Amino acid sequence: MPGHPRLFRRGATFYHRAAIPADIKATYPKTEETFSLKTKDYREAVRRVRIQAARIDRLFEAHRQELKREAEPALAELTPAQIEYIGEVYYAHILDEDEEIRLSGFEGSSFEERAELTDTLDGVNREYLARGIQDEFFSDEAAEILTWTNVNLKLAPDSPSWPRLIRELQSARIKATDAIRAWNKGDVVKTPVVKSDTQISSVDTPLLSETITRWVEEKRRTCLTSAPVGQI
Repeated sequence: MPGHPRLFRRGATFYHRAAIPADIKATYPKTEETFSLKTKDYREAVRRVRIQAARIDRLFEAHRQELKREAEPALAELTPAQIEYIGEVYYAHILDEDEEIRLSGFEGSSFEERAELTDTLDGVNREYLARGIQDEFFSDEAAEILTWTNVNLKLAPDSPSWPRLIRELQSARIKATDAIRAWNKGDVVKTPVVKSDTQISSVDTPLLSETITRWVEEKRRTCLTSAPVGQI
């Protein structure tokens, strides 16, 4: 069985060990990525090191993207299409997260507890949306989602787009909660997949990237295709 360049053994236990790439070495928070694979079996170690190597490579790339984002000029505003796209990403993330909880068998909590928490938070979210209240939670969510690799935007702190973005996330959360309730009733709900290569560039086109344009056109074609005859 072929080995792996990041696999090494210390005593009887196998480890993952990777040097930090030269282009991010000065800013990466560690001097190397070394940790135990928690196995003494060679075949299992090879399987695990491949999984962990892919995970670490994603961390390296995320760090590169963060450095790139920090170096870019901040956007003055987001376009409506960008805000809508970010809402779709957030909606998919919430449902994906909920699906993982279900796949784990609601480990750490019961089905009933999760359902009750969902209802409680939904009541608060709907009231805040109705009253135009933008709380700290959604402000933090908005700041975080802009750093995600399939968004990767830098928005000026005083941008007038922040309230619109936060409201979009509140709406996406409420929409996702409706889907979660349907899941709780046993209805089939499909978690949407937002392609990770569908990114909004804040460098090439400050307000509307070609990627977003394609995404909007795809959404439009989908709506036209699914619309009843006579309504197109």
